Amino acid sequence: MPHVSPQPSRPVRVLFVCLGNICRSPSAEGLFRH
Repeated sequence: MPHVSPQPSRPVRVLFVCLGNICRSPSAEGLFRH
């Protein structure tokens, strides 16, 4: 069985797009970071 080195975890990038309410994006970011 060959030895497989674990891959370093890559950061996850998420884009929140707000088209209607200006407070929607900061709210989504705060919820995502929580």
